[in-house]
Amino acid sequence: MSNFKSSFVSTMSDERRKEIAKQVIAAMRAGDEELATRLTRQVPLPLPMARVLKADWGIEMLKDAGFNLDDAVKAYGREWLEA
Repeated sequence: MSNFKSSFVSTMSDERRKEIAKQVIAAMRAGDEELATRLTRQVPLPLPMARVLKADWGIEMLKDAGFNLDDAVKAYGREWLEA
């Protein structure tokens, strides 16, 4: 196993991710899957997933679905949203 550690730092803090995770758990326990889905989409997509989903679905579908693309924009530049 590699000890490689990416130097990329997400646009969202670990603390905020934990807050959202708690809200998702509460929504799921309450049976509100729609809210849980909306909450999970607030967390920036991991870079590999963002690339795959962009290739499969297209950037407009990602935007329309409400996915957080902040990390992808930080890593690849704003023009990634147009290409």
